[in-house]
Amino acid sequence: MNKVRALLIFWLGFLVVGLSATTHAMDDEIRTVPVNDAERYLMQHYDDVKADAAMGEGIYIEQFARLLGENDPSVFGEWMNQHYQTIFNAKSVQETLQHIHHLSS
Repeated sequence: MNKVRALLIFWLGFLVVGLSATTHAMDDEIRTVPVNDAERYLMQHYDDVKADAAMGEGIYIEQFARLLGENDPSVFGEWMNQHYQTIFNAKSVQETLQHIHHLSS
């Protein structure tokens, strides 16, 4: 049952990523047009990605890793877990992505 639920969540998330217009508010920032699929996905699944990152694994972090072009989602999940405090000490999705890019370079 958990595999079926995980697959359903994955495909629903994948379908939602395909939507072209989205609005997500974090604190005082509102942005209506995401730059890319990874940003759009993070906007729509921020809390889920954050929860998966806290555990170092999960369906949301796996999909996010793929959208970022990561070769091994499990390694990426562990990396997100190790840098959790720095990555998610952000005021917006865009700032969270900046933290990820800065730490990974």
